[in-house]
Amino acid sequence: MPGYGYARASKSKKADWDKFIHTYLDKRESLQCVMVLIDSRLEPQKIDLEFCNWLGEKGLSFVLVFTKADKQSSIKTDQNIAKFKKAILTTFEEAPQYFITSSETQLGRDEILGFISEVNKVFEVPEYKGI
Repeated sequence: MPGYGYARASKSKKADWDKFIHTYLDKRESLQCVMVLIDSRLEPQKIDLEFCNWLGEKGLSFVLVFTKADKQSSIKTDQNIAKFKKAILTTFEEAPQYFITSSETQLGRDEILGFISEVNKVFEVPEYKGI
């Protein structure tokens, strides 16, 4: 849910979304990888870092997708990514894989589709446990 941290909604509604997202991700047996969308124009945001830390604590695989790269210079994008990587390395041994993207210019599209294809190649359907 990109932007849910900035959505115009009540605190209780945001808390409901947060609980839903965490429960969904934590209980989804067929989940292969979470793609965390990060606005490349912004310096590291607390909500994004906390979410990445939660994914790590749960042992959930994730990659970072830095969005809106067309909205600023590549130098500024690289600077913000470096800051994010530095921030995430305070709690992780290594930074996760990341992609730089733009929906307008299609930057990163082929790389992400290739990544998804590779993840799907090793996907194993979880055993059905019945009701």
